[in-house]
Amino acid sequence: MKKALCVIAMILCMSQAGFSQDKGTYKQTLTKLMEVTGSFTNYKVVVTNMLDMYKKQSADVPPEAWMQLEAKITGVAGPMLVDLLLPIYQKYVSEADLKSVIAFYESPAGKRFIASNPQILKESMDAGQQLGAKIGAEVEKSMLLEGKGAQTQQN
Repeated sequence: MKKALCVIAMILCMSQAGFSQDKGTYKQTLTKLMEVTGSFTNYKVVVTNMLDMYKKQSADVPPEAWMQLEAKITGVAGPMLVDLLLPIYQKYVSEADLKSVIAFYESPAGKRFIASNPQILKESMDAGQQLGAKIGAEVEKSMLLEGKGAQTQQN
C-alpha cells in the first residue's frame, strides 16, 4: 500500500512539474492567439467604451486624467487578460490546438475572417436585436392570450 501511495505521489509531482514547465510556452502561445485574433484590440475597445460611460457620469474629471487612465489600463490590460484566461484555456484547449488555431488565423482565409469580423459582429448584433424584438412580441402576445383565457375561465 505504501509503495502504491509513493508511486501515485511521484506521478502527481512529475505531472505538476510538467505542467509548470508547459505553462510558460502555453502562455506565449495563448498570447499569440489573442494577438492574431484581434482579442487585445477588441478588449481595448471594451475598456474605452467602459471609460466613456464613466466620463459621462464624472464630467468634472479633466480629459487629461481620462487619457492617462485609459493609457494605463490598456497598457496592462493585455497581460492581465492573458493571466486571467490562462487557467481557463488550459483546462479545455491543448497547446497544440492553440497552435492549429493560430495557423488558421495566419492563413489567407483566417486573415479575411478577422478583417470582416467587426462588420459580422455589428450586423449579427443588429440581427439579434431584430430577433429579440420578434420573440418579445410573441411572448407578449402569448401572455395576453393566456391572461384572456384565464379571465374567461374565471367568469
